[in-house]
Amino acid sequence: MSDVLPVGRIGRYEVLGRLASGGMAEVFVARATGPREVARRVVVKRLLPHVVSDAAKVEAFVQEARLTSRLSHPNLCAVHDFGDEGGAFHLVLEWVRGPSLRRVIARAKETRSAVPIAITARIVASLASALHHAHVATDDAGRLLGIVHRDVTPENVIVGWNGVPKLIDFGIAKSVIDPRKTEVGVLKGKLAFISPEQYRGETLDGRSDVFALALCAFELLTGESLYERDSEFETVAAIVVDPSVPSVRERRADVPIELEQIVQRGLAKDRAARYASADEMARALDAWLATRGEPIGEREIAAWLGALFPGESSKEPALDRTPLDARPTPARMRTRSEEMHALQLTADAELDAEEMAKTERARRARIVVAMLLAALAALGVIAWAVARPRAAAPVVLESGG
Repeated sequence: MSDVLPVGRIGRYEVLGRLASGGMAEVFVARATGPREVARRVVVKRLLPHVVSDAAKVEAFVQEARLTSRLSHPNLCAVHDFGDEGGAFHLVLEWVRGPSLRRVIARAKETRSAVPIAITARIVASLASALHHAHVATDDAGRLLGIVHRDVTPENVIVGWNGVPKLIDFGIAKSVIDPRKTEVGVLKGKLAFISPEQYRGETLDGRSDVFALALCAFELLTGESLYERDSEFETVAAIVVDPSVPSVRERRADVPIELEQIVQRGLAKDRAARYASADEMARALDAWLATRGEPIGEREIAAWLGALFPGESSKEPALDRTPLDARPTPARMRTRSEEMHALQLTADAELDAEEMAKTERARRARIVVAMLLAALAALGVIAWAVARPRAAAPVVLESGG
């Protein structure tokens, strides 16, 4: 993309195109340039115009920049810069080329293969190391920041074509220095990856991220979400009420029992029974990998990923090349055609609907938790059990592990 003309600028960065847009921010691929045509591609995440006036969302974005700028780890997406153009803050991030874990899991299912066991262990160990780095990060005075990511999911992990997995998006991360106060009962994260203690409204620590990472490991190994159900009620109940931890080996018989024990410890409903830190989990995985007698690292991950997505590593991303200054605005809309006006209204409605849907899902989850806890308090014991996911007979999948 060195010869691609920019479609605009954000700060000192030449924007090459729009990569994605959500309810709060839009993401661009851009180019940072220097003397003698030295350049590199970066990702610029910028607040949408209608968000700039929302103090709470602006503060959340600034907090993301504040926390991530203090982190530096090979398995975390690096932050290069943070800027402000008239209140439209932007965050400049490392450009990580590769699929998300969600795409990896989906492609493995499409091809009726399985993510190799050893590659799963290496990816999860690397992410655990990255989480530990965040959990023990300190401020300039050496005080623990107490960062908890709170959104460790397959969607928020990118596996580079070079074989390096990267944890992204600290947008809802929490720390002890966060000036925002989380409202009582407000849930942050995807329902099927929220820890039992967060549903109960307890103070969180790094073990909540360990739980979510173990869920990612379970899904990588089995191709199935452990706690995703048909309704929010069933999803929350499966996490909060049922004290048991389903077996990985019941879904995939070739998973070694030692690895299953590592994953199950990470999934313990009582956080005191989990690994005390993400680092402890990483060490357990590293120790298990060492017993295999063969190296599993970035080169092996890259080779397997290339085979899973043949030809994709050389493709350029599909970008919206609409010039930045050509984006429809309310003032311009009055002079545009009715068709264009309708399209813009539809786009705005979709963004609003996305935000409303997130709020409504969190509201329903809070109601579910309140109902479940009230029932347990009244009965004194768990008087009902949540049905586990339907256990399928073990199937033999192609495995490189």
